[in-house]
Amino acid sequence: MTPLEKELKQNRECVEALEPGDTSEDARKSITSLGAAYRALGMWEEALRTFDTGLSRAEEAEDPEATSRFLISRSCTFYHMGQYARAIEFATRAIKSRISDVSRAKYISYYLANPYEMLGDMKRYVALQEEAVNLTESFSYQQEQEHLPWILCRLAKGWDMMGYSHRANPVLVDHVAIFRNMNHRFGMPFSMLLLGRNLLNLDRPQESEQFLTEALVLYEENGQEGLLVDTVVALSEAAAAMKNMEEARLYADQAVEEARRGPRRAEGLADKRHLNQALIQSARIYLELGRKHESLVLYGEALEMAARSNRRLMLAELLELQKALIHPTPSVPGINF
Repeated sequence: MTPLEKELKQNRECVEALEPGDTSEDARKSITSLGAAYRALGMWEEALRTFDTGLSRAEEAEDPEATSRFLISRSCTFYHMGQYARAIEFATRAIKSRISDVSRAKYISYYLANPYEMLGDMKRYVALQEEAVNLTESFSYQQEQEHLPWILCRLAKGWDMMGYSHRANPVLVDHVAIFRNMNHRFGMPFSMLLLGRNLLNLDRPQESEQFLTEALVLYEENGQEGLLVDTVVALSEAAAAMKNMEEARLYADQAVEEARRGPRRAEGLADKRHLNQALIQSARIYLELGRKHESLVLYGEALEMAARSNRRLMLAELLELQKALIHPTPSVPGINF
């Protein structure tokens, strides 16, 4: 039994012990933990039903903050399922609730913005990060110190992805230092991964590799399996940029293998976007190595997966890859690049 499966068992027992109709804060926390455990294991329908139960109890208790949290839990579940329009729908409902600006900024920057990234709408993604930054003007000093670094990193990520890598670089450099000074076990690898990708875009792969290697160690220590896969993909890209193609292949293979293992310790790998990105990178590397048959197999799996959830950002990558492959690939109905 994996740690996540043990967690699910414990949370289920806690919820089963609750009195029917218990609307207390402790009951809602137990329900949230159970829903999160289902979601981490990719048990989507069970997660949604559990969060619905919590939502009903929060509404009955007339607690707008708790109500919004269950709406966000549903949004997050749809996001990991690859249903980005539904994720946006529920995040928007949560943001319109009577909640604090701290909650609203957090929801806008993460839960509402992330689906737009997957849908390839980076202008909207950046606009939402800017909106979240503006909301921090009403924060207390302590709240600002806790939340603003994450939002600014996401804003810089958006700039980087839109091609404004020189503008993003000093922000990410500063925030690697900020999180390092805080000794923040989650903030450090998060900012290092973003800086590593930024340095790749600035054609500085050797520096990129240094930050990505450090991020990988920290993600392994944290058990953040999905982000670990993303970091290994980035290391493959860095190795390829330095023309170390065998090393790039080994990293790409490692990313695919890790992603296929699924969730074990922490929420992440039930979301197939990590495997999807690993497959794209692996297909790209095998093509560069002249192993086109293997590249085509990986490409086909990645295309089917990306098309199923309309991950337009990945579909755009796959379109570029398609042009380099010998055999034409049939168009996918309903997908517009």
